[in-house]
Amino acid sequence: MVNTNDELEKYKNQLEQLKRVQEAGKVGYWAVYAGNEFLEWSAETYKLFDIPFGKSITYEDMLIYVHPDDKDYVNEKWQMATKHGEYAVVYRIISAKHNIKWIETFGDVVFDTDGNFMQALGIVRDITAQKEGEIKKVALTKFLKRSQKIGKLGSWIIKASSTPFFELNEEAQIMFGWPLGKLISIDDWMSAIHADDRKHVMQSWDKAIKEGEEYDIEYRIIANNSTKWIKAVGEAEFDSNGEFVQAIGIVKDITEHIAQQENLSIAKDQAEAANKLKSEFLANMSHEIRTPLNGVIGFSELLMKTSLDETQKHYMTTLNESAHNLIYIINDILDLSKIEAGKMELAEEKVNLFELIKQVKNMFSYQNQEKKINFHIKTGTNLPRYVLTDGLRLQQVLINLVSNAIKFTKEGEIELSLQLMHTNSQAAHMFRFSVRDTGIGISTQNKNKIFEAFTQEDLSTTKQYGGAGLGLSICNGILAMMDSNLQLESEIGKGSQFYFDVSFKPIMEESSNSKVSNNINQRHGDILIDKDLKSLAIKILVVDDNDTNIFLAEVLIQNILPNSTILKAYDGKMAIELFKKNKPDFILMDVQMPIMNGYEATAKIREIENTLFLNQKSYKSIPIIGITAGIMRDEKTKCLEAGMNDFMAKPIINNIFISLIREWVLR
Repeated sequence: MVNTNDELEKYKNQLEQLKRVQEAGKVGYWAVYAGNEFLEWSAETYKLFDIPFGKSITYEDMLIYVHPDDKDYVNEKWQMATKHGEYAVVYRIISAKHNIKWIETFGDVVFDTDGNFMQALGIVRDITAQKEGEIKKVALTKFLKRSQKIGKLGSWIIKASSTPFFELNEEAQIMFGWPLGKLISIDDWMSAIHADDRKHVMQSWDKAIKEGEEYDIEYRIIANNSTKWIKAVGEAEFDSNGEFVQAIGIVKDITEHIAQQENLSIAKDQAEAANKLKSEFLANMSHEIRTPLNGVIGFSELLMKTSLDETQKHYMTTLNESAHNLIYIINDILDLSKIEAGKMELAEEKVNLFELIKQVKNMFSYQNQEKKINFHIKTGTNLPRYVLTDGLRLQQVLINLVSNAIKFTKEGEIELSLQLMHTNSQAAHMFRFSVRDTGIGISTQNKNKIFEAFTQEDLSTTKQYGGAGLGLSICNGILAMMDSNLQLESEIGKGSQFYFDVSFKPIMEESSNSKVSNNINQRHGDILIDKDLKSLAIKILVVDDNDTNIFLAEVLIQNILPNSTILKAYDGKMAIELFKKNKPDFILMDVQMPIMNGYEATAKIREIENTLFLNQKSYKSIPIIGITAGIMRDEKTKCLEAGMNDFMAKPIINNIFISLIREWVLR
């Protein structure tokens, strides 16, 4: 405190020097004198308040610019300063230009010898940027702390020291079960880690603080007598000499996540096991049903080729068609199962589009004649003849659509259409396949419903027309694998049009010797039996565990090769013995049999051939044709891998049987 007049002059001199310093440092000066109501401000002070320089300002004027929330605080501080001589305050102002600013002011008060106020001198500076930074920092710290609490996220930091301790937030301490505020050492931390994980965690920690490797690890801890899974992520910092300075990171309780992953893994294993059981059940069901159907279809076809009156012929036709319908339902169930399990695969082969749609039409010639429906094909211009696709699956879709059209059309017409939508040089072309009918039509509310598995338009449809309601669902599943889908336009009483757009890569036409997929063509139409076959006298070994199937094979063989000798075996082991004793010229091998299955028997026969016979110049490897009630796409692959030459699915169709006999016996 200053009390002499001599020192007052000294202050004035110093004040002039101070003004120059303040102007350079953008620090404002102010002074208040006893008996003078006006304040003395420097240019920087006026500038701080956004007031024109030189304007007369009283203490009351100055208070006008103080923020309303800070006004009482500032006035109280000033009143205390005029009595006790200390003035230091931080507050907000609203400047003449309506800018909110944080200012900091310091002042020294001069009294006379009687203790009366004489003057006050001080400085003021703008600390808005600093204060706002502090406010943001406080808000950010509060936000971070709140976020960590909500997210149950712990944070930690440890600095280089001879006795290092972790600095932890509350969430980390709660997570580990440590009392709040307790100093946690490296040893405390390690003792909390599950004994089986301790070594792994320590290795990861050492690599992080010594070699700078990433610290990202999951481990177990024991906290409050329970086991928790923790995920820890951190980063080590080093000085310019490569010495460890500190490490900082976060920890997260992932116990629930780990439990969910384990449950998902268990559920996945259970689902896969269930799918496997389902596939095995369906395969066995297929085998058990198709095996007796093999006899029904085979012998009904043979009977239909005998002399029958019209009534008998009608009965046999109905029997044969019913058996085939049951096969279609079995195939649909198996296809749906494969699609749902993601196990259906598409093949790529050269397909003749014109032959394919012609075959589809020919398949339904009998039904069309019976119902007197006009079924015609419509093809667009500039269509390539050959494309690369899965001809069997494409044909399956078209057969299903045409079958539905015939089923639900009493009179009128059905049109199978193929159009080229657009081309793309050598890349894939876009084609549209369409099946249009003049049938009963589909109501608007049921247009989506009919694409669901085991669903038809309504119960009356099922009762009147039959069917399992699987066809369209399977078609959409197949088309999805081709990046396409079925679309529908329909009107009740006028008919429906199902169509889909699909991309295929065209193939340049080659010579007539090119091998083109013709999967369905082999199944329909009569095949004449060559005179060369009828004159052959060969030994044929038939291997099957079912008497009916063996009997059917005998009859079919005798019709084709009347001079042949037929050997019969009821399991794979018996087949091997007959093969060694008789050296047959041709073998029909069932796949699923007791004692030894067809795959094992075939592999053993090929092994015997390689050991005993193939060194004989005149010996030729015996053709073995696999016969199975399974229809999975990999059945043929399994047969070929076992050493078989070809494959035929039950039920045995007479024309396919003749084709295989001709191909392999005359080779």
